[in-house]
Amino acid sequence: MAYASPRRLIVIDGLSHDRTVDIATDMGAEVYTDNGRGLGFARNMGLRLSKTSIVGFVDADAYVPSNWLDLCKHLKNPKVAAASATTIYGYGNPPLQKLHEWIAKTSGEDIGFVGTVVRRKIILNAGGIREDLQAAEDWELKARLEAQGFEWVRDRRVVNLHPISMSSFLKHFRHWGRGARKSGVVSRKRALRSFVISPIWGLRLARAVHPIHAAYYPMMRLWFLIGYLESA
Repeated sequence: MAYASPRRLIVIDGLSHDRTVDIATDMGAEVYTDNGRGLGFARNMGLRLSKTSIVGFVDADAYVPSNWLDLCKHLKNPKVAAASATTIYGYGNPPLQKLHEWIAKTSGEDIGFVGTVVRRKIILNAGGIREDLQAAEDWELKARLEAQGFEWVRDRRVVNLHPISMSSFLKHFRHWGRGARKSGVVSRKRALRSFVISPIWGLRLARAVHPIHAAYYPMMRLWFLIGYLESA
């Protein structure tokens, strides 16, 4: 049984060209538009429109599990400002899915807004979500929260599924690279180092996850670096 149930469903539409608005309205959602201002603006808009003490964020291209709202139990700890589910990118695509299942088991910092609950007042008091960021707005917020003594945790027992192709995922890395540079959460030295050592990690992942990562993982880090340098 879920820890909580939603009181309002708010959809921020980014100038979609499909039936998003009609479907969301038919499902009882309150629909607003960000007028194409982007991800950070849309997230902050939703945060400010909501009035409840706890707010949940779900990305449009991900599936959340039936136990997703169990994340709310982490917010009983006054030091926890946000709690994320584990996200499996590439669901249905074996090389990517296996990679992120491996990351889920080995990484302790895999957080993000794909499926997350937050304590609204704490986020607003911290300055909200940066509206000028198209990516890395979650990591930038996490850094500010930690500087104020709060935590953003990840729950391995709650799993979001995010279908995406391998080519689209590379484009995501370029996008994330741009956001990482603009947000200041990743230094130039770190971005370069991640690319330089990526062939070594690619070989490790080829053995541990899937042979394709001997080539694919360095490509991921290359696209991240390209995006990072583009935003200079």
